[in-house]
Amino acid sequence: MALSEVWRGLPSDLTEIILSKLVDVHFYSDPAYTWTHLRHTSAHQKHVIEHRFRIFWLPKLGITLYAGVAHKFEYSVVDDDGDSDNESEVETSDPDSEFVGSRAMATFAVQVHIHHPIGRVRQESKPGKLTQKYLRESWDAYDSATHRNITVRLGERYLNGGCRGGYILNDTDLAGLQVLACGTIRFRWKDALSELLREEMYMRKVADEMFVDACNEWRTNNSQDEALATQLPPLTIQVKIWRCNIQFARRVAVLLHRAAKSQTSDRPIDLNFSAYSENLHKQQPDLESVQKIKNTSCCANCSRTQYPDIFEVVLTEESVVPRFEAFQHLLELHDQRQQQQQQAENENGNDTPRPDDYVLTVQTVLKLFRDEYAWTCEFHPTGEEEEREEQWEDLRSVWVASEEAHVKGVDVMQSLRLGDGRIRWELPPW
Repeated sequence: MALSEVWRGLPSDLTEIILSKLVDVHFYSDPAYTWTHLRHTSAHQKHVIEHRFRIFWLPKLGITLYAGVAHKFEYSVVDDDGDSDNESEVETSDPDSEFVGSRAMATFAVQVHIHHPIGRVRQESKPGKLTQKYLRESWDAYDSATHRNITVRLGERYLNGGCRGGYILNDTDLAGLQVLACGTIRFRWKDALSELLREEMYMRKVADEMFVDACNEWRTNNSQDEALATQLPPLTIQVKIWRCNIQFARRVAVLLHRAAKSQTSDRPIDLNFSAYSENLHKQQPDLESVQKIKNTSCCANCSRTQYPDIFEVVLTEESVVPRFEAFQHLLELHDQRQQQQQQAENENGNDTPRPDDYVLTVQTVLKLFRDEYAWTCEFHPTGEEEEREEQWEDLRSVWVASEEAHVKGVDVMQSLRLGDGRIRWELPPW
């Protein structure tokens, strides 16, 4: 990021103080902007931000490895001083790579093995000897150009108040991947974060442009109503635009961008979408293949061997609600309310009355989440309109418990997390 002449005229130490204040504003709420923009403001800020990211954000980076659809392995970072691993134990996905110093590498180990032995039956266990076979086969199959059988998540249960689906996720390449005999992995964490957050910023830019175009189209279609000609669509229509169109289209755009950049490399990326994934983002799928995947018989699902691609994971995990002003306003009000409650407790031990603005914002956000769940029906095979309406109501009812919890005074941000369990892709229920 190039600094203007005004900045260049300031003393260097004063410039760094100002830049540090700017970094603090964004560091904990927007790691993508901090890494891709603020990290390049000066050599000092680059060093400081990278050091802070390793301490604060790297522990909030999670990786899921898929062994087909029956096995998932959840990875998280472990402490590594660079002395515990023997170079001779390392197997690497890049035969030309050299063993890199520990500060450039991050070490991740398996924390949970999730197994689906039959259909949607779910078992969780600590890694054991039997898992080594699946681990080895899965990492052997991993290829950054043709077979990214992983999902990378940053800030789960932290970003956007820790709400469901409010984190950053992608099928980011683990640069310089090295697999140890025990299934532990090492990779160049700065390069991985750079791709993850650079593509996140690209998707934000593309999504904003798509949203403007979609709103203009909606105004054109409603031009006969003068009251709507200059307004944004109703919130429920905005949710539909984001959920049914932009959420997947922006990932198609970033994958096409990724593939185009790779054409000049020695390993160009091959975009190979599954039939169900093509159905999600409207890339003219083979209808016969889609219908086979949507087969309602249990055997059809149990016989599937292909791991989920990023579009299937996004449908299950990612939420579009944090992009709305109402949600960001709720975060601000929630922080203010907590501060007021703490101040009131310190003064007289009484709770602060709930502001009307807070209650109205909570109701708006809960409705956004319900609408998002409801529009998910667009991606499920519901033959009759009556079945669609029934499914719509079922999805809306998911948030009833959260709303009741709020009325009873429970922390609303906690209720929006839908419990303590992490949401993960599983075999479709149909």
